Amino acid sequence: MRLLPIIASFLFFNSIFAQEQYVLIDKTYDNVPEELLQKAKDNNFDNYGLYFINGYLNVSKKDKSTFMDTSGNIMDQLYDFKTDMSSANIFFTGQPVTGTNDTGQKEEQRYINIQGYNAMGEKVQTEIGSMGDYYFSSNMARVYDHYLSTDTDYFTVHYDKPDPSKSGGYSLQEGLINAQGDIVLKAKYTSVRQIANDYFLLKQEDGTTEIINVKDKSTLPVKIGRIFPYNEVPNVQQVNTFVSFNEKIIATDGDTDMWGVYDMANKKWSIPATYEELKPFNTFRQIGERTKHILFTDTFFVKKEGKWGAVDSNNNTVIPFNYSKMDYNGASFIVYDENGHMNLFDIAAQSELFDHFYDQINIDSNHPELAVLVSNGSVGIYDYDNKSFIVDPSEGYKTYNSVNRNQNHLLKRKDAEGKDDMALFSIKHKKVIASGFRDYYVLHETKFGKIRHVDGTSSIIDMEGKTIIPPGKYMGKAGYQKGILFFYDSYGKRKKPVHCYKPSGEKIDTALCQETLSPPKKKKKK
Repeated sequence: MRLLPIIASFLFFNSIFAQEQYVLIDKTYDNVPEELLQKAKDNNFDNYGLYFINGYLNVSKKDKSTFMDTSGNIMDQLYDFKTDMSSANIFFTGQPVTGTNDTGQKEEQRYINIQGYNAMGEKVQTEIGSMGDYYFSSNMARVYDHYLSTDTDYFTVHYDKPDPSKSGGYSLQEGLINAQGDIVLKAKYTSVRQIANDYFLLKQEDGTTEIINVKDKSTLPVKIGRIFPYNEVPNVQQVNTFVSFNEKIIATDGDTDMWGVYDMANKKWSIPATYEELKPFNTFRQIGERTKHILFTDTFFVKKEGKWGAVDSNNNTVIPFNYSKMDYNGASFIVYDENGHMNLFDIAAQSELFDHFYDQINIDSNHPELAVLVSNGSVGIYDYDNKSFIVDPSEGYKTYNSVNRNQNHLLKRKDAEGKDDMALFSIKHKKVIASGFRDYYVLHETKFGKIRHVDGTSSIIDMEGKTIIPPGKYMGKAGYQKGILFFYDSYGKRKKPVHCYKPSGEKIDTALCQETLSPPKKKKKK
């Protein structure tokens, strides 16, 4: 159990939304069976970083690659360059053209004479195969981009448009082919980037952009400025560039630069572009047997007139615009005042959960029903289930530490004499199990602890607060061996266990205890 900042906790999920709509994020791949990994290794192919694309693995050795299918069949031909396998079971390759890079070294700069081949390595007739002036460019971040959609997939291709004003005398243009090798976008754009499925953002040489559905060639009747990128969503490892869901995007109006949510399928703003900022939020949720990363699509953080609030997918305000910042912890909304102090917002009650804002709100990842709150340096423990403080900040505890493998919180404050005054809070039992002592020592990681009391005596308790060894002025160190709790009679080398007890609290005869715990005698050598 670890205490985590509230903005990074994975918590239980209360019903706080009317719809609770979300999409899965972070691209996942089908696991490759061990027997296929072993077969790749046995055939001297690299067997790390492998995942299926359209039912085929890209396997490589010595800078050449080929395909392995789900049955473990490996294509005989090795290629210096090839694309992934498309959804039509066609891949593309080309002849390398070698040039000189900026450091004077030779490298392959492009792949020309693009041709398509089927999964058996046989050449197939494609439209791109007849376009001798189209190629895959090594001058791009990748030689090509492979975009997947619901019905097909797409590959970027390139073309040199003559332009004396450019270095090399040409301008690099980009287009798109589909899984069958048909040209769906001529290479006349400076960039072609997928938004979602068949929707692509096209950029012209003059900097203007348009969004087109390459399937039906329809253009959106709106001027889009910026589109919200995935790299601004916390903890996301997304291969896609833009946040999209249900063919909707978070974007700005190209004229006003204000944010909204645009529905590309219905060609209208589902949330008007009237906000200074608009952000989605995400969390991790148990779905089936696995924890999945999800992005909510029915509620959004929005900023208006310098203040943050939240709206639903119909643009209804669900959190008022009163805050300098907002976060979400997997169960609750965290709202911040102008000084950076924190509170939680209860959507159902339409109110802040606490009567004032706190310096910190920390959540236990394994016990999310509990929160540790810090206000003006004082610590409190709040019970979400009962909507009440178990330890109120007014009690004056200043610090806390997790002990006994995070089963307990050790709370500390100073008494009237300036000496330590401690309490032990049980996370499991949601109560203080010991208080008013000077010091605490973990005797056993998960079961017991030694307490030093105000009067100088010591005792041993279990994790329910039950006293096992009663308070006394014991002369040696406490111990736990072979199911016996005890204090030694001294700190010397000849110390012996005395004051022995079973974990039940039953006292054990001292002689029997010493005999049980004494080390075995060494046999004399003959």
